[in-house]
Amino acid sequence: MGFKIKMTVNQAIEGCSAVVIGVLTRKANPNYHNEADVSEYPKNVRLAITNDPSGVNSGQIISIKVKNADNIQVGQEFTFNSKSGARVPNGEIHFWTRNGFVQVAMKGDGFIEGN
Repeated sequence: MGFKIKMTVNQAIEGCSAVVIGVLTRKANPNYHNEADVSEYPKNVRLAITNDPSGVNSGQIISIKVKNADNIQVGQEFTFNSKSGARVPNGEIHFWTRNGFVQVAMKGDGFIEGN
């Protein structure tokens, strides 16, 4: 059993501002055995981080797989704040590797837009 990190999507992007750059419908690929995951999280929301208070992730692109993206549109802007801002309910982060590279997978129920 490998080392596991328990972190939520909200913890990772707390305080960051982002703009939606894409809302995609995922397709299952039998080569990756992801049919169940695609069925549970059918949408992929791509975000560009426009401001990270720590200065580390500004300009980065992230993807969050969600169960529902009906309230999300390209160009929409969010500031993530677990108390009053945007957040991802039941957001989870998983780390995995392929060809020696560590990948990050984020998923959650959807987006709450906040104040």
